[in-house]
Amino acid sequence: MKFLVANVLFALVGAALAADSSQKNPLYWTYQYVIATSDEELSVAQLVFDLPEMHPEMCDREMLDLLAEFLANANVNDPSYRPGLKEVFGILEMREAARYRTVAQQVANRAHDSAIRSLAANYAKHHTESVPQYVPGTIDRAALRRQYASNALSSRHPAELAVSLATLPLNGGVDRQFVIAGKPDAVVGYQRRMTDGLFVHIRTPYMYHYYRGIGRVTYQYKNGIGWLMRKVTINPLAFEPEMPYRDFAAEFKLPDDETLDMTMLLSGDGPSAQTAAKINHDRSGPAPAIILDTAAELLLAKYRSPIELEQRDAYGWFCRLLSHKGGPRYANVLETVETGAVDEKLRRYAALKVETAPGANPVPYVPGTIKLADLASVYPVPYPSVSVPRVQ
Repeated sequence: MKFLVANVLFALVGAALAADSSQKNPLYWTYQYVIATSDEELSVAQLVFDLPEMHPEMCDREMLDLLAEFLANANVNDPSYRPGLKEVFGILEMREAARYRTVAQQVANRAHDSAIRSLAANYAKHHTESVPQYVPGTIDRAALRRQYASNALSSRHPAELAVSLATLPLNGGVDRQFVIAGKPDAVVGYQRRMTDGLFVHIRTPYMYHYYRGIGRVTYQYKNGIGWLMRKVTINPLAFEPEMPYRDFAAEFKLPDDETLDMTMLLSGDGPSAQTAAKINHDRSGPAPAIILDTAAELLLAKYRSPIELEQRDAYGWFCRLLSHKGGPRYANVLETVETGAVDEKLRRYAALKVETAPGANPVPYVPGTIKLADLASVYPVPYPSVSVPRVQ
């Protein structure tokens, strides 16, 4: 009997230690961050696929409650969410399945998509044990997101961190990153998907770890192995829009989105300028006039000179932005660049069809209307430049 009791106690202590260890595990923290901060199926898809396959020890109550809260807020009317939500329900069944019956019932009531509604209804039907329920809203994800944002805003990383990150071994795991750099300030999950609509279905999962004012570490998922480090990108400004505190810019008294876009456009950094141009190109409504005018002046200031490789994509996006969002106002600017640009690719970008661009100023832009040097003093870059001897 003593032997049996001793073994039971050892098992209980071992389980407790395993749970405690999993909560301190960098991957555990990373998964919780993504689940707490995203409502996108593409963001959490690989996480919920990986958890039961590779890390069942991380499927403790804390993780499952967080997944249940994600499920309670998920877009249950989007058919593309079906596979991911099916896997979430599968994980919730791993420990205390009946605890999440209330969540399943709510999903079934909200879902217009018949497959998702059936999935949730079947879960509730098959787990009828009388147990205390997880009540949606018990975990305040809004408060968690605000705390993550506040933590990121208070981060101050030394330039030496860039050098340390650049030493991360290719194909290494997340643990090494946490050892040398600590927790990132933001994590974003993503899946790139390709299909022929019938037989071929390819998904390539990525996970991005961001350090404020330093750069990004990119991981790709390898089936049967896990997350492998693929690239370290050192760029202090280019990933600023990914920082969680941007969602609280007004509350934290930070520059608004237009100010940040202008800062990135005028930074002289190709990737940062490209990001700002793409953001404004992809927005649903008209782009701000100051953004368009600045892009026009940047083109006019550069088109007669060779364009560095890291700048080329940015100038291509300037052309897209002006032709699609600026419309006829910038037709003369684009024509000037098309006929006179030294860079052949830039000439091709400038030849894009000029669209009508509803809501844009129709008055032709007059070169020199704004002064780049004056604007640069108004929108200074908030981070010092960072250089490393080697970037992967």
